[in-house]
Amino acid sequence: MKVLHLANVMGKRRGGGVHEVAFNFWNYQNIFKLPSHLWFPGDKSELDELALDAFNGSNLQVLDTLFHPDFGLLTESYNLINKCRAYDIIHQHGIWLPTSFVSVKSKTKFNTKIIVQPHGYLEPYSLKRSRLKKIVNYWLFEKQNLEKCDVLLACSLKEMNNLRYYFPEKDIAVIPNGITRSFFDAKPTENYFADSRFKKKKNLLFLSRIHQTKGLERLIKAYADNSKLNKDWNLIIAGSGSEYYIKSLVDYVDHLSLNDMVFFEGPVFNQSKINLLYSADLFVLPTFTENFGIVVVEALAKGLPVITTKSAPWSDLEDYNCGLWVDDSEDGIKNGIEKAISLSETDLKRMSQNGKKLVAEKYLWENIVEQTVDLYQWMLTKRNKPSFVYEGDPLKKGKFIY
Repeated sequence: MKVLHLANVMGKRRGGGVHEVAFNFWNYQNIFKLPSHLWFPGDKSELDELALDAFNGSNLQVLDTLFHPDFGLLTESYNLINKCRAYDIIHQHGIWLPTSFVSVKSKTKFNTKIIVQPHGYLEPYSLKRSRLKKIVNYWLFEKQNLEKCDVLLACSLKEMNNLRYYFPEKDIAVIPNGITRSFFDAKPTENYFADSRFKKKKNLLFLSRIHQTKGLERLIKAYADNSKLNKDWNLIIAGSGSEYYIKSLVDYVDHLSLNDMVFFEGPVFNQSKINLLYSADLFVLPTFTENFGIVVVEALAKGLPVITTKSAPWSDLEDYNCGLWVDDSEDGIKNGIEKAISLSETDLKRMSQNGKKLVAEKYLWENIVEQTVDLYQWMLTKRNKPSFVYEGDPLKKGKFIY
């Protein structure tokens, strides 16, 4: 069995959650002796960066594009499709870019088994954003790609149920995202907040892609409205995003006169990320939509109690008593933060321990990736269906997305 991971975006700076999942599925499959390759539109610097962390960097290929890689316009699609004959499974990560042509044409030409993992791009909130562009791409290639694929892969039951609405006929697998054992075990080398600019206050941390879907305006508003919070706590916003959007947030903070208590840290990687997570006191993800939220796992792994909305599939926060799962509203976020900062040190310590236990039990890549091997084998043989595969009804007709 030979597997190709085809990602529409990769790299620590551009790839976000797609990068984390595609890289670790591919990397751990090679560690487990499953021949697995990874292709993505990008540039040599991203390729070199990924190869440094990879078990087998020779199985990486960057795809040349017209214009910026984010447009996904591949220069050698025909040759790439012919190369796909060598693979038994194509595992596609992300949609809405012309990289989908490679999958759908490989299915048509060679009847290759295709998995499409949307990575949240088919969630209701996401479908409303950049709607016109998605409508055009849907009718150009994505509709055919989604209809012809063999399996859809979701990372939560919430995402699976949303996919089922449009694809009642499709087999849908549910495999969670995770973190590496090395990340779980990593220790801090210093206190990230030792600098005098943080004034020895406690720190409420947001660490994720800085994007409109993450709900940062309402987080900043909730912070501004709570005098105890902004007196005793800093708000730390870390991550990358468009310069225009980040500037709008900086201007909003300036308008609220919060410049000396809200800190924009930019993207934080490697040991600095470990230090930041270990040094913070609470983690908040005020998202409008999330198919998973790998940053939640990262925060829990470092002992941070987490506050996130019910638009993220994190009922585990309540089930394991390691955080607060709040209403997806400004009041929900505000009330969640107020409750969290009023908890005793004993309660917070218990949440911290519970979060680490949860991650160790459910969210380590070394355990998760074994499920992908079971999924691939079932797709090729139709024997021993995994319990995490939910079969569709072939008599039902799917609905148009647009």
